[in-house]
Amino acid sequence: MKKIFFVLTILGIISCNKINKDDLIGLEFNDFKAVNPLETFTKISDTSFSCTTSEPKFKLFHLKDGKQHLVVFADILKDSENNFKVLDILEISNLTTHQKISIGYCEFDLKHENNGNLIAVVNIQDNEDIFVQTIRKAWVANPESRTINSIKDISQINCINEWYNGKNSKINYNLLKH
Repeated sequence: MKKIFFVLTILGIISCNKINKDDLIGLEFNDFKAVNPLETFTKISDTSFSCTTSEPKFKLFHLKDGKQHLVVFADILKDSENNFKVLDILEISNLTTHQKISIGYCEFDLKHENNGNLIAVVNIQDNEDIFVQTIRKAWVANPESRTINSIKDISQINCINEWYNGKNSKINYNLLKH
């Protein structure tokens, strides 16, 4: 009986930390801290983008609570008392010490215009290289479908190291994938 109670207690604790994204999709907000399931999260970074106009229409928020990471894909509302509407949420967990989440710094080819709508898990060993050498996973925040979709072939994705220390005076563009 004690074992069953222990297992149920552990499952209850785990389920309390799990975000039900269906409860959040469509929610409008000004400050994510005012949204009950997100109130314990801290904003790590964010970026705004638009694939068709110069004025941003969408926003990506990277939020973290302990080892749980969320990327919130939101519509920027212009004619509302709230600023954002949740379109989709990506949950990322089990990152290693050298893995980080990059939003807005990756593109299919950095030699072209960056839309800012790619999300990637990247390996960062140090801050000496301006380009990320290892991309583990990637997703795209799709403005047409208003969802976050996994990218299966990441071989053509390049990322700028947003944690680059700026000390190297020469940038090696040969490190870009072709």
